[in-house]
Amino acid sequence: MKYTYACKKVPLNDSIKDYAEKRVEKLEKYFHRDDASAFVTFTVEKDKLCTVEITIRDGSTLLRA
Repeated sequence: MKYTYACKKVPLNDSIKDYAEKRVEKLEKYFHRDDASAFVTFTVEKDKLCTVEITIRDGSTLLRA
């Protein structure tokens, strides 16, 4: 699976990337194509609230969380 990262108001480091990849790997068994891609967005909002948005595309299948 190909990963693309975007960060808003937070620096991206290797530990964050590893954590996201570890969590998304659990979903890989549901996607059958090798060219599936995951777009991960990290955002920090008011009061240091961190949100993560994940979009996974696999051909015609789209999973967003």
